[in-house]
Order: sequence, then structure tokens, then C-alpha cells
Amino acid sequence: MRPPVLLHRLSTRTRLSADGKCSVTKPSGNAVDQNVEGALHIVDNYRLAYNCAFRDLASGRQAFEVPSALALAGGATAVALGAGADVAIGTGAAASLFNRGNSYYVPKSKAQILTAALDAVICIKREASGVGIAVTNGAVPLAGFVAPAGVGTVYLAPERQYYQLVTANLQTVHALLGERLRSVGSYSPSAIADDIRKLSEELAAAKNAATAASVQKDLRSLGLDSSKGLDAAVTSQISLKELAPKLELCTLRAKAG
Repeated sequence: MRPPVLLHRLSTRTRLSADGKCSVTKPSGNAVDQNVEGALHIVDNYRLAYNCAFRDLASGRQAFEVPSALALAGGATAVALGAGADVAIGTGAAASLFNRGNSYYVPKSKAQILTAALDAVICIKREASGVGIAVTNGAVPLAGFVAPAGVGTVYLAPERQYYQLVTANLQTVHALLGERLRSVGSYSPSAIADDIRKLSEELAAAKNAATAASVQKDLRSLGLDSSKGLDAAVTSQISLKELAPKLELCTLRAKAG
């Protein structure tokens, strides 16, 4: 299940769903900037799209079979991320063609899978929102710097790094949703536990005082000091290092639900 092609379009909220109850989005045509605001905008688009898809799928309509469930979730997501109402109509028509012969799939299982993906997106929103201001504040003192040789622990474009972390995890959730809807499958609990253990170790390492000291040393090598925003830059960098495993832990929710 590939992410919709209009993922990076700004949108204005409107009512495009078939029942008029789901607030999804309509494109303004402008590209989303690769910064904190743009990333959070895309998170909300995913959240709205999955919520709308869940409402339709959980209603018990016939469309809750494998190919049509994919079409419905993908179509709602496409609309929410910038496609027009004609896309939603088209995916609905395509879904109806697949309905024949697929009645053995269980709607309840599909609803649970989509709920898990929605839960993962909400988790991503919560974690990403929590550090957005810190990342933005840390971007100011780093503007215009070029990293000298040997500096590899800092991001000189923290808002772009933030954007990439957030959107990459959203795309992973979307791929997991497609895979699970196709197979109504689940992932090994022991494998998920191993992933949680590994990511928890990465998070602990990011919070380690040695990591903060290393980041501060590299930022000082750029010429930053307390009078030039060093503290804000350090906080921003550490927030990004902690955010990476936190977002991956959120993404695991799409597997575990």
C-alpha cells in the first residue's frame, strides 16, 4: 500500500466523505514545507484519513473485504492528502469490482487492523508535537553553518530532519496497514518484544549524559556558545535523537494491535 502521491500538499479541511460526516481535506495546491509545521500537517492528514476509513469500514458495509478495504483506506487517505472527490468515487467503484468472491474475510479483524494503524498515527502525533517547539528553536542558531570535517553527531537542518523522521514513520505505518489488510495477519509477539527492547535501548542511549556532552562538543566546534543559542541547539539535537526511537515505538503499534 504505497503512500498517496499528494502526500506533500497543503490542504484545507472540508467535507468530502460520502456520508458528509468525516472531515477530510482538499488540496490548496501548495507544497508542504519540510519543517515542523509541515510534518504535523501531514500527521493530521493521516489521522483524518484513517479515522474516516475506519468509520466506513466499521459500519459493516459489504466493502469490508481485502481488496476493497485497501481501496477504501487508500482512497480516503488519497482524498485527505490532496486528491479530489473523484478519487474517492473511483476507488469506491474499483472496490465494488473486488467484492465478488471475497466474503470470507471478517470485518471485525479488519477494523482492528485499521484501529492499530490509527493508534500508531495518534502516537506519532503526540510524540512529534511534544518536541516541535524545541526543534524549531534549535534551528535558529544553526542557520548558515557548514559542518566541519569530523562532525557527525549534529543535524544542521533540524526541522528538515524532524520532517523526515515523522514522514518516514507515517509511510511505514501505511505500508504495515496495507500488508495486514491483505493477509489479515499478525506479527510474532516475540519479534515485537525484541523490537521494543532494541528501541528502548536506543532511547536510553539518546538520553545518556555522554550523548549530550558529545552533541555540545560538536556544536561548540561550529562556534556556538551560550550567547549564540548553544543551549537551544543542544536541546533541539537531543530531542531529535530521542524522537527517532520514540516514533519507531509508535510505529510498532500498527503491528501489535
